[in-house]
Amino acid sequence: MDVCMATMRQTRKLPRQRIAGKDRMSQMTKMYGNRWEIERSLSGGGQADVFVARDRQNSTSELVALKRLRNPNRHPRFKNEVAAIARLDHPNIIKLIDHSALDTTSDSPEKQYLIMPLASGGDLSKCVGRFKDNLDGTLIVAHQLASALRHAHASGVIHRDVKPQNILFAGSDNDVWLTDFGICFLRDQERHTAENEAVGPWAFIAPELEGGGHLEVTPAADIYSLGKVIYYMISGGTVLPRERLADVTYAELFSRGGRYDLLRLLLDRMVCPAQKRIQSMDDVIRELEQIQHWDRNAKLAPISDTGASKLEQLRRSILDQRHIAELNEATAIGERELELQVRTHILELLRDELKKFATTISEGGALNATVADATSPRGMYIGDYVGKSGLEVVVHNFGTQFAANHVLQLAVCQRFHVNHNSNPAVERQPIDHPIVILPAYGRRASKTTMTTQPIANFYIASPAQIVAIPEVKTALRSGLRPQQLAGRGAPPQPLYNRFLTSEWPGAATSLKSFLTQVCDAFIDILMRNKDNPFPR
Repeated sequence: MDVCMATMRQTRKLPRQRIAGKDRMSQMTKMYGNRWEIERSLSGGGQADVFVARDRQNSTSELVALKRLRNPNRHPRFKNEVAAIARLDHPNIIKLIDHSALDTTSDSPEKQYLIMPLASGGDLSKCVGRFKDNLDGTLIVAHQLASALRHAHASGVIHRDVKPQNILFAGSDNDVWLTDFGICFLRDQERHTAENEAVGPWAFIAPELEGGGHLEVTPAADIYSLGKVIYYMISGGTVLPRERLADVTYAELFSRGGRYDLLRLLLDRMVCPAQKRIQSMDDVIRELEQIQHWDRNAKLAPISDTGASKLEQLRRSILDQRHIAELNEATAIGERELELQVRTHILELLRDELKKFATTISEGGALNATVADATSPRGMYIGDYVGKSGLEVVVHNFGTQFAANHVLQLAVCQRFHVNHNSNPAVERQPIDHPIVILPAYGRRASKTTMTTQPIANFYIASPAQIVAIPEVKTALRSGLRPQQLAGRGAPPQPLYNRFLTSEWPGAATSLKSFLTQVCDAFIDILMRNKDNPFPR
């Protein structure tokens, strides 16, 4: 400590330009924890500086790395990193040799620091060039990282900051350490990232972690980042933009086939949206091992080179089709979920508006109107649109001898579609499905024994006319659309409201206007048929 103080007194006599900034002279001779003496600066980042240090209590020990936090207000992250590394024991995760006291406060003169082994090989960003087109070396490092992350995940630790600068080489070979757990997520502790504060490196972070917030953090976030790192290595330092692996510019390095093709298929399911991504590091390791041993297994098999080539072509074709089928199924599921969500919102709007309509009809007691779910919306077809769900307004108490109730039914229809291609060759893009709101008019006997009979016998046309609904088989076989019906000079054009799924909720305004037109037409039909058993 006397040497340190003497050096500090000497530096006060130096010109300002020599002691500005980091004041390297004082840092290089500073002692930490009365044990660790800095020898030289190693690197600096946004959150910490790293120095080469020596253990003054053991002159024969190896040099170590001293990581000193720059911002004392990051103390929660410091504690987070200590807690994470302390619970992990894996050959490819950096060891923690020593650290400053955990109760150090932000205004304490004692700096927060970590002591770890010195990685003489540097980090991946400094030596990535040696992995360009080096598939074996890339797979060796990738397997080590996947194994380290699997161990971390099993211990309740999600790294969230997997990037080249946090992958250290112990020496000149391919043995690596995963380091910097400062922003990791510990499942049994509170988060140490402020809400709305982004975590991880922008180029390698999983898309679901962007922007921070209270997110459901899963191991899939590290799987995404690892996929980005693998591409970074095999390409010799190219940072893959988000989900651009299929672009010709980035897919070219896989064109040599064989194990490269297997790697492409793996990265397709790592660097992708969370719902399509591999969810377990066990699956990543299993596929990495298959890629590593593919050539060896092919040589051991009793087949010629020509046979192995054909087998590779067959395997590639099957895996491609399987992968495309999985992507298409995920796309279809997303479409169905979106359609169901939009249809639910449409029904909520229709129910609210029809209740207002029924209340208006029932005022004064002469009539009684109720709103309910439609009894037979699936019986309504128009062209290639089929009813999926719907609502109806039933008007009672007309007092005629036929004792029939008048019913306005609104069916929410979607396009009738059958996919005849069970073995797709290409990935399809999401379809923006149209939705049609189709009104119908009918009669229902008021006797309680017949209240469940289907009633939608007529489309409502403009102006206030009704059009007989064709038989289902006829409608499907002819494929008539509303505009074709009008063009044939046959019945008037049925009223309908059509919009795309993506246009909701913007289409709500036009739907309300359409509903006003339908309700007016229904009232006109009631006036014309109040004493008529045969609708017209």
